Amino acid sequence: MRIAVTGATGFLGRHLVRLLLSCGHEVCALGRRVGDYNGLERVSAIPMDLTSDTGSLGVFDGCDAVIHLAGIFAEGRRQRFDQVIRGGTKRLIAEAHRAGISRFVYVSARGASAAARSKFLRAKYGAEEALRASDLDWTIVRPSVIYGPGDHIVNRLADLLRWPFVPLVGDGTTEVSPIHVDDVVHVLVAALGQSSSIGKTVVLRGPEVMPFHSLVDVVEDVSTRMRRPRVHIHAGLVRLAARFLAVCPGDLLTRERVALFTDPPGEEVDAIVLTGEIPLRADVVREYLHPAGTRRRIPRTEQVPIPNDEVVAALIRNGHGPLPRVVFGSTEGGSIGIANSGWAQAH
Repeated sequence: MRIAVTGATGFLGRHLVRLLLSCGHEVCALGRRVGDYNGLERVSAIPMDLTSDTGSLGVFDGCDAVIHLAGIFAEGRRQRFDQVIRGGTKRLIAEAHRAGISRFVYVSARGASAAARSKFLRAKYGAEEALRASDLDWTIVRPSVIYGPGDHIVNRLADLLRWPFVPLVGDGTTEVSPIHVDDVVHVLVAALGQSSSIGKTVVLRGPEVMPFHSLVDVVEDVSTRMRRPRVHIHAGLVRLAARFLAVCPGDLLTRERVALFTDPPGEEVDAIVLTGEIPLRADVVREYLHPAGTRRRIPRTEQVPIPNDEVVAALIRNGHGPLPRVVFGSTEGGSIGIANSGWAQAH
């Protein structure tokens, strides 16, 4: 199959492209800056702009299915959540119809809801509703916090642990269920090949539910140099500060980030819940923050770079073998069954 992947240069996109190639698929890499994919075997790179009515025209030509990852995590003057996430998804739905593609897998976010405090989550829900209203063969995947090589959450915490102290919003007891990126991409690829996933909303969570401060504990355990005292700041005070900092350049502190880590996700209704099998442990994190023989932390952008010719050739040559069994038919959910697949060691 020839699979169109939007957001192919992002954290999740890079992992997904590697798995698709190793499973024998061709990839159409879509995004704003996809030039690094040019010239790779079985990969075509096509620029795409979700904010423009013409920025996605023709991007799905010749493709068999779409996995839509692209979006933004912070607003800017020219990019708003609703414009990029909901509006951009509606443009891609129209383009899928024009290109004659029916299969569409969309990566949303756990907690997406019309009533969410976060504008990001409300926009995600708006994109979901647009997809549900279409006549495409859609699957919506709502992952929890995703970690793994090149991630945002663990790497940001590692950066904070260089400070003299670690600021935590609230009491740090907001529950999270981190899921490894390998678990997520396996579900996305498995969904393409199973008709039982069509018309389903799938919630992905890690094997453990933990308070946010336990996630910080794991990152601290990577190295004795990463232990810092913690300062708890009242969530209301942080929201007030974020309101004023919203007019400043950068996205160090935004109301969206405060909401995501202080407001637990609501109850997931009529959704299949799948649980990953790779636990969040210090040794798993250490593999990509401080690999064996490396004293200095590897920058996020270098942990899983866009593959070159040699890497792509190895992925195609070695293959992946059959994907783990993922059952989408029951709202009772189940385990993804990734731990023994060998993919975690393959890249």
